Amino acid sequence: MIAAEALHNILLFKGTEAQRRRIFFIKSGISFVYFVFFVCFVLLSFSQLHAQKIYQVKDQRLDEISGIASSMINEGIYYVLNDSGGKNEVYAINNIGETFSTIVLSGLTDRDWEDIAIGPGPDSTKSYIYVGEIGDNKAQYRNVSLYRFEEPVLKVKGFKENEKVTIPAEAIDKFAFIYEDGAKDCETLFIDPLYSDVYLVSKREEKVGLYQIKSPLSMDSLNVARRLISLDFPLAVAGDISKSRDKILIKTYSDVYYWDVLPNQPIEEALKSEPIKLPNIVEPQGESICWSADGTRYLTISETSKDKPLYLYIYPFPEDTFK
Repeated sequence: MIAAEALHNILLFKGTEAQRRRIFFIKSGISFVYFVFFVCFVLLSFSQLHAQKIYQVKDQRLDEISGIASSMINEGIYYVLNDSGGKNEVYAINNIGETFSTIVLSGLTDRDWEDIAIGPGPDSTKSYIYVGEIGDNKAQYRNVSLYRFEEPVLKVKGFKENEKVTIPAEAIDKFAFIYEDGAKDCETLFIDPLYSDVYLVSKREEKVGLYQIKSPLSMDSLNVARRLISLDFPLAVAGDISKSRDKILIKTYSDVYYWDVLPNQPIEEALKSEPIKLPNIVEPQGESICWSADGTRYLTISETSKDKPLYLYIYPFPEDTFK
């Protein structure tokens, strides 16, 4: 208390010119001490915030990445894809950002692929990759599409890294769907690992919408994505649910939101709770996020920009902190 009063008196002191000059230097010294303290605090916070692994991605084909998903059967492998105008390819990268394999999807065109997800499918013993052709910047397409194919086994004896894998057209399931309330731009797709329902989050709304397509999906008729709830933020650009179905992430350009999911809890009920913001480096055009296969980390990756290299960011997830 005495020290605080003394500091107050120094800062408000009025006296002779010489005294005021001396007090000025005292004030400057105090300000400098505060400045040094502030810088140290910021640097400490910065180091804690960015306590993750960072790997440069050098494959020049990966220039407009709009989705990432963790393989369920190829350990340490993640699938990424480019958005509108890219090749009809999904790229398998390893956990240090190197391209491991290229998966060619025969018969498809990348009109505007915006996210990729892993989930169950018709064979309960297999894992499936879902590609969301769901981008629609001007909300001009009445119906959009999902593509599903069996996840290929890449890490087997005799398989060469960077080898191409071709998925024949007849092995790709195609699902057309509409939103019940009209066309939407969307960049967020995830699949319920227990019930196989498809979840999408719209992008260009002040409060984005969570939509659901109930399983099983139909290849013969239009599926309908029904709006379940609104979320209290705009510009959702990516999302994922953990394999264990107990954690959800949704990313915007500036933030990463996290929710707990209780056993058998409906997804919309889980997302009604207040989310927690997780550490996140703001990327040049960050539109991709996923959980690691074991749910102990989450990963983000961006589009490239003219003056910045492309990085794969891996963040540890301290589960006990959020339970």
